Amino acid sequence: MPRSIPIPPQTPVIDGVVVARDQLARGVVRMRVDNDIRHWARQYVVRSQREIDALRRQAMRDGYRDGVAAALGDVVAHLMRTEQMCDRWRTEMIAQMRELLSTATQHPQALLAALDDAMNTFAGMSCVPPGVPLIVVLPARLKPQSDDIRARIGAVCAAPLTLEFRAAHDRISVQRGGAVIEYDPQDYVARAEAALDIDPHVPRADLSAMLASALASLRRRVDELNAMNESSESRESNESNEWAELNRARAWAQPGDGPFAKESEDDDRD
Repeated sequence: MPRSIPIPPQTPVIDGVVVARDQLARGVVRMRVDNDIRHWARQYVVRSQREIDALRRQAMRDGYRDGVAAALGDVVAHLMRTEQMCDRWRTEMIAQMRELLSTATQHPQALLAALDDAMNTFAGMSCVPPGVPLIVVLPARLKPQSDDIRARIGAVCAAPLTLEFRAAHDRISVQRGGAVIEYDPQDYVARAEAALDIDPHVPRADLSAMLASALASLRRRVDELNAMNESSESRESNESNEWAELNRARAWAQPGDGPFAKESEDDDRD
């Protein structure tokens, strides 16, 4: 037989110190708990950094969205001002055109041209006897040219002439027998406006065509904002789910919880 038989010791020896098995088990449990805490702490740091990055991106998106919304408001206000400006310009142009027509139709040369046209019409009428008198009513401001007017009428028609000047209106009236020809400058202006079919307001179709490109860009921006809002709501829902999961992990890692809590309590009682 060998002189010495190796017998394994019943207790482990560390650096010359005898440590009980229960104490070693408690140390292992504490080490595991410490590792779990460190693991969840690292996860918490990573998640916190992700949340910070997400909040930063969300703030940038919100700022961009608010900026675009403010810009869209400015665009709408500018379009409204443009429409009002077009209405004002159109009204001013119509007023200027009406004034030009009134001035042109009431000009002495225009009145004399209308008188010549009426006299030529009477000269071509063979149904009126030659001795029937001619009555001509003119505006009072043509009275200084009465001699020239008599000469004009005499060159066309040799009938007896009665020339009257009235200050109440600017109409020209030429009457001979039962035929009457009148020229009213205001009536001419009204008929000219009706012929031009002038609307004091900008037609909707013209305004829509003029603003079509701006409105298309406006619609695209609005669609982008709507899509951004939907994406933001979905992202917030995902982040809330991540927060719930993180809170569960925190609760699991709290002292007195987790898979090693019961073992730690038993070890402390020992």
